[in-house]
Parts: sequence; C-alpha cells; structure tokens
Amino acid sequence: MSLSSAKIGIIELVICALIWGSLGVIVRSLPYSSFQLVEFRVLIALPIMLVFWYSKSGLEDIKKKENRKSLILLGVAITIAWSSHFTAFQLTTIANTVILLYTGPIFLAIFAPYYIKERKDPKANIALVIAVIGMIFLFANQGLGDRLNTIGIGLGLLSGMLLAFVIMTIRKISTSYSSWTLAITPIIITSIILLPTLFTHIPTPTNTHLILIFTLGIVHTAFAYYLYVDGIARITAQRASIVTYTEPASAIIFAAVLINEIPDLFGIIGITLIIVANLVVNR
Repeated sequence: MSLSSAKIGIIELVICALIWGSLGVIVRSLPYSSFQLVEFRVLIALPIMLVFWYSKSGLEDIKKKENRKSLILLGVAITIAWSSHFTAFQLTTIANTVILLYTGPIFLAIFAPYYIKERKDPKANIALVIAVIGMIFLFANQGLGDRLNTIGIGLGLLSGMLLAFVIMTIRKISTSYSSWTLAITPIIITSIILLPTLFTHIPTPTNTHLILIFTLGIVHTAFAYYLYVDGIARITAQRASIVTYTEPASAIIFAAVLINEIPDLFGIIGITLIIVANLVVNR
C-alpha cells in the first residue's frame, strides 16, 4: 500500500528530528567557532546537493522570479538561525538550547494562520499544549541550571523564532520551487555569508574531528536538511511544528546512549507526552 504525501512528510520529519537530536553532542565535541561549524557543514553538503539539484529541477527553478525575494530571505534566516543555535550550544547547556529552539512551534501556531493563511487546526493546538507540557517535564531537572548565560539564552530564543519563520516561509513558497531548490538555495547563501570565517584561525583537526565534521555535513545537512524541507512542503506548518518536537526527545535518548545520561522519571514522562502529541496531531 502506497503512503500518502502527508504520511511521507511526517516520516521524513521524524527521521530528520532523530538525526538532529545528536547536534548538541557533535557541536560540543568540536573546537571550532559556531560560524566555522555552520560553514563546514554547508560546504561539505553543497557538492552533494548540487548534483541532485541539477539532476532534478535546478535549471528550471533558477529561471523563476516568483517569490525570489522570499527564497533569498529564507537563506539569510537559516544562516542566522543555525549560527545562533550553534553558539547557544557553546554558551549554555544543550537542554537550554534545545528547549529555547522549540519555542518556535509556539510562535508558529500563533502566526501561521495569518502569515501564510493556513487554516487553524484544533488538533494542532491540543497537541501543542501536550508537547509543551512534555518539554516542561523533559527539562524539569535539566533546564537552565549552572550554565545559565544571558547571551546564550537570547540566541537560543532567536533560533526558535527564526525556526517558526523558516517553516512558514517554506510552506509559503513550496508551490513555486521544488524541495531541492528550497533546500540548496539557503545552503548556497549561507556558504557565501560565512565564507570570511575560513580566513580566521582554524584549530588543526584530529581524525575524530574530521569524522564528526563530515558527519555534520553529509548526514545532518545534505541528507537531514533535504528531508526537513521536503517534509515541511508536504504537511501543514502547524503539524510540522509538532512532529519536530521529536528532536528534543531524541536528544535525551542520545545523551543516555552516548554519554550515559539516563533520563529520570520526569524525562520519561516528557518523552512519552511528546510521542502522544505526535499521535494526536497525525492521526
């Protein structure tokens, strides 16, 4: 039995969220600035994505003028969002950074019906409340803590606001451009904006660093980012915002598996509530 477009989109976003759940661990393991890490990830992903983009719809899409300004603005927003997100990882706890990033769906649930004229989804509102309660449980004993940093908290919140803008913009212009164009154009824009960071001091990488950097570029960017864009293009922005709550839950699971940080009862309740929220919005 073939899957519907919406179900494919949900599966893509869940896979993407599971992959991105390990971002904090990788960023913390590398001795580079947040801007350099973002530049590394896009430069490694760019050749791979260019091949697929060219073979799909690149030549056709590049001629289009419709929503071109929004496409460029999307690239700038992603550059700032990724840089803010990575900097927050370095300035405050992973828990703080992730929970602040996921204020985005709250902004999205409020503004999506107005910015992109999307019909209000009652189930999405219910699921959002369940997911937010889940986040509170998830970080009840881990959030804020000793590494509270004003700049880090502010940048984490900024990345959350930009996350909402990115999702809404992709939904808005997804009828004008293919998913590959929506994925690769921001990558190109980001690589240009952050190019000067390659001319600053770059610590000599070890073999482990190189493996992590290429994983960041190939798996977390070329593969996962395409799934993210294509997934958002297939389902409503409000549903997408709930599905992506899988990421903070997976971040806790990664921490338990990789660095033996076993979630307490509150964490288990939080993960369960986030799963319930996904089931509510996607039935």
